[in-house]
Amino acid sequence: MLLGGGDRAALDTTALRDIAAHLARAVPKQERLALRLPATDVPVADAVAAVIEGAALARYVYRIGEDGLDARLTALEVLCDADDDEAATAAIPRGLATVRAAKLARDLGGTPAAC
Repeated sequence: MLLGGGDRAALDTTALRDIAAHLARAVPKQERLALRLPATDVPVADAVAAVIEGAALARYVYRIGEDGLDARLTALEVLCDADDDEAATAAIPRGLATVRAAKLARDLGGTPAAC
C-alpha cells in the first residue's frame, strides 16, 4: 500500500502521525505493519514517536468491562536510514509511553461514573 502525505517540505509530526493512523485503519485485520519514513526535515526521533502514536492510537478500542475482539496491532516496523537507527531506537519508549497515557485518558474519559 502506498500512502502520500503531500509536499515533503510541509510534512511535520502531525502529518506523519496521521499517515500512520490512516495505514493502521486501512488494513484493520493486519496485526503487523511496516512503514518507511520519508526523508523530511522532522528529526527522526520525533518522526518515529509520531508514527508509533498514530498507528497504535488508530487501533484503540474502549475495553473496560467488555469482552470482544480487539483491533490488535502486535508489531510496527518503522524503516529509516541506517545512520538514524540509534535515534529511532531511542524514540520507541517515548512513543509507547505517549500511547499508554493516551489510551488511559481515553479509557477514563469513556468510563461511566457508576463503574
